[in-house]
Amino acid sequence: MKHLLTLLFLIATGTCVWAQEGKIQGKVTDKLGKPVPQANISITGTSKGTATDADGYFALILAPGRYTVQFSAVGFKPASQSVMVSAGAAATLNFMAEEVVTLLQPVEVSGVRSISGMGYLEDVHQGAILSGKKTEVLLLDSLDGNLAQNNPRQSLGRIPGANYSETDGNGFPTNGIGLRGLNPSQSIETNTRQNGYSITADLYGYPESYYLPPLEAVERIEIIRGAASLQYGPQFGGVINYIMKRHQGQGLTYQTAQTAGSYGLFNSFHSVSGNISPKSDFYSYVQYQQGDGWRANGDYRKLNAFARVEYRPKENFKLGLEYTLLRNRLHMS
Repeated sequence: MKHLLTLLFLIATGTCVWAQEGKIQGKVTDKLGKPVPQANISITGTSKGTATDADGYFALILAPGRYTVQFSAVGFKPASQSVMVSAGAAATLNFMAEEVVTLLQPVEVSGVRSISGMGYLEDVHQGAILSGKKTEVLLLDSLDGNLAQNNPRQSLGRIPGANYSETDGNGFPTNGIGLRGLNPSQSIETNTRQNGYSITADLYGYPESYYLPPLEAVERIEIIRGAASLQYGPQFGGVINYIMKRHQGQGLTYQTAQTAGSYGLFNSFHSVSGNISPKSDFYSYVQYQQGDGWRANGDYRKLNAFARVEYRPKENFKLGLEYTLLRNRLHMS
């Protein structure tokens, strides 16, 4: 009996409170009639407010009086309505939310994605079908190494299954590379190319590499391993293609790098590139290098130059002219 009296007292108290206050209830929908959940409903001039539920409904208990109810939600225009609240009554207030469309200025994001300076060639690359073949691309700007000395271990050392032969550092570019256990001497089993054409000399009846472009002027190195290299020449040990840098942007660009080291090493590199017309550009460099070598009578002098002019009337068609110069003076005794 005692519990029953307590329950009746609470019900009577709640009824009295409701009789002294009123209620605002409603729903927020968009133009298509769909509910707008998590919309903010606030009473202007007070700290009272609420949010719509998953079905767009809201409700507030307020003292009698006139109020301005404000609606706001992300992606919709704010709106407000005036409503009169009476004691013991429920006022219904619905909002039809209007979407906000904002046009922003376009933002263009570009970049190069690489994994430790290494990537892979596309399935179709410059007219060659490379799908299913073992390929790699080395991005020189992403490598941490001494580019001035053309050290193959610092540039090509990331290629799996590659082995190298190196000279005594006398400046003669006879560093060789072999893939899959083939002879690395002078890269005789490797098809070495620059911008797609062969740069191996045939002085002794066998294609040997006596010239390598300075890595400071190389944008990337493309490698094709296995029998797929036979479509480029007789060497079945793979293809290494040095792609030279191109002019980027507008106007004229000049770059220089000066390197000095032990044993009298000095390397001076200069490059100039620019636009001739909207469809043509040029790139050129000159490199001078000298050193004494780590052994007696190992001094050398080397001059290397390159120039290229390219015209692209269409996206998939280009005409170009290239010239490469290499002059060495070695102490061979």
